[in-house]
Amino acid sequence: MMTEWHPFYTALILIVLIYYSGLLIWISYHRFKDPPRQFPVPKKTESTDNPVPFEETSEETFLKIEELSETIKKTIATAFGNHYNRSELLDSLATVLRQYPSLHHFPFKAAIHELITSECEKYGPVGLRDNELKDLWQSGPDRP
Repeated sequence: MMTEWHPFYTALILIVLIYYSGLLIWISYHRFKDPPRQFPVPKKTESTDNPVPFEETSEETFLKIEELSETIKKTIATAFGNHYNRSELLDSLATVLRQYPSLHHFPFKAAIHELITSECEKYGPVGLRDNELKDLWQSGPDRP
């Protein structure tokens, strides 16, 4: 005697579908029932700093920027002349930038990054990444 399995499979599929639908509704209800107690605080980015307007930039700051740019050019030339590897180049640039803490939050930071990139490209393809350039400004020897 042969039984028809088609109604059995249909009933089984419907039961499993109803079970998992109910489970999904129950999980989503309990997940959104209690909102998170603390919302994550966004990290402060460079764009949220209060930059000094260009017109209010002092002559002393411009002199520091010129001095920094000359020091960066000499450091990169020395690094490529002595065949420094990538980490040694980044360490020497970080040492130079740490000597100018007043320029850390300065609006010309992007221009200084561009100077470093263009000077490195003069000597060969280095391909410095944005996060590496941002890490150069960190103070202290515990820089990653």
